[in-house]
Amino acid sequence: MKKQIRQLIFLVISVVMLNTIIWSDFTNSANTSGKDTSYQNFVSSTERVIQIPGQLSSDNNVVFTKDGGKGLVASFKEENGGDGRSVYSFNSLTGQIIDKLDTLSNGSSGVNPTRLTISNDDVLVISAKSNLPDEVDVIIVPTNPDGSFAQNNKVNLAFRVPLAEDEQNLPDEVSLSADGRYGIYSNKTSAFVFSTTSGQITASEQIILESDLSASNRIESFTYDANNGRLALVHQQNGIYFVSVYTLTPEGNLQFERRIRLPKREVIGYGSKLAFDELGSKICLVSSNLGQFSQYDISTGNLVFKKVIDGLAETNKEIAKELPINLEFNSQTGRVFIQKPGHIQKPGHIQKPGHVAVVDLSNLAIITNIEFNQELSGAALTANGQKVYVLSGNTLNTFLVETNEKIESRTLAAKGLNLSLYTQNELLGIAISNGVQLIYQ
Repeated sequence: MKKQIRQLIFLVISVVMLNTIIWSDFTNSANTSGKDTSYQNFVSSTERVIQIPGQLSSDNNVVFTKDGGKGLVASFKEENGGDGRSVYSFNSLTGQIIDKLDTLSNGSSGVNPTRLTISNDDVLVISAKSNLPDEVDVIIVPTNPDGSFAQNNKVNLAFRVPLAEDEQNLPDEVSLSADGRYGIYSNKTSAFVFSTTSGQITASEQIILESDLSASNRIESFTYDANNGRLALVHQQNGIYFVSVYTLTPEGNLQFERRIRLPKREVIGYGSKLAFDELGSKICLVSSNLGQFSQYDISTGNLVFKKVIDGLAETNKEIAKELPINLEFNSQTGRVFIQKPGHIQKPGHIQKPGHVAVVDLSNLAIITNIEFNQELSGAALTANGQKVYVLSGNTLNTFLVETNEKIESRTLAAKGLNLSLYTQNELLGIAISNGVQLIYQ
C-alpha cells in the first residue's frame, strides 16, 4: 500500500514538473522574441496537434487572441460530412478545446465558415458562405477572457455578392480598424464599412456597376492598413488596372484620396495585397506578369520607383491575372516582404512555383529572393524581420533573411493548409485537414 502511495506521489510530481517545463519554454520564447538570440532554439522548439471535430479546408485560417493564449478556427465540414457550421476556441498552451460556436444558431444563415479575423480587443469576425448562392454572411462575436464566446452579444449581417457568367467568386476577406469598431468588406463591385457592434453599414463606395461585372471589370482585391487608416482598392476596368486609395475616418466614413492608373501592360493578380509605407503616404505593389516592384506617391499619384525582381514574373498574362502576389511592410526594418503562393485558386489548379522576397525600401536592395519548385500554402515574416517561415505540403522551412540560408526543415503531422503567425512569441498555427498543429518557437 505504501509503495503504491509513493508511486502515485511520484507520478503527480512528474506531471507538475513537465507542465512547468512546457510553460517555461513557452514564456521564455515570448520574453526573448525581440532579442538577437541564437537560432539553435529552433531544434528544441515544441509542438502540439489539436484535433478539431470535422474537416478543415485551405480557407480555414487560425487566429490568436491578443495575449496569444487562445486560438480559434472554423471547420468547413462537420463530423457527419455535412456543411460546416462550427467555430472552435482552444487553449494554445494545453491544446484543450474551450468552446464551440454554431454559425446557424439564432437565425444566422451562415454555413461553411471560412476566414476568421480578430480585433485587438478579441472581437471575432467570421466569414461564412450563406444558404443563398449570391450572399456572404458575416458573424461578429466577442470572445471572453477564458476563451468562450459571448454569444449573447453576437451580431449578424449579410452582403449580397453580384455574380456573372465568368465571375462566380464569393470574397470572404474582412479587415478591421485598429480600435476594432469598424469592419471593411468588398463584394467585387463596392467596398463597405460596417460597425462591429451593431452590424450597420456606415459607408460604401461603388467602383463597378453591378450590370458591368465581369472577370475583366471588377474589384480585384483590397488592402487595409490599420496603422494609418488607409484603404487601397485594386480594380480592373476593361483590362486596365487602377488603385483607389481612401482613408477610414473615426466616424466610419471613407475619405477619397487618390486614383492611380497603372501602366497598360501591368497585371495585378486577383487577391493580391499591396503595402503602405510607415506614414501611409506611399503604396507599393508587384505586377504578376512582369514581376515588377513599384511604389507610388499617394498625394500626387506619381511613380516613385520600379524594380524587377527575378523569378516573380508569370509571362502568360491570362494566368498572371489569377496569381496573387502579397506584400507586407515591416516597420522594424523598413523592408517589404513579398510572397507569391504560386497556384491558381480555381478548379484545375494550374501548378506554378511559389516565391518569397524581401526588399529594403531605403536602397531597393533585394535582401531575400527564393524561388520554390512547388506552390506555397503560406509564408510569414517574423516581427523583427530576421526569419521567414515557408509552408509547402507537409514541410515547414525556416530561412534567415540576410543570408537566405535554410536553418530548419520540419515535417508536419499532415499536409499544411495555411500558416498563421502570432508575432509576439513566434507561435505558429498551421491548419491541417483534421485540426491545428501548433509550433512554439
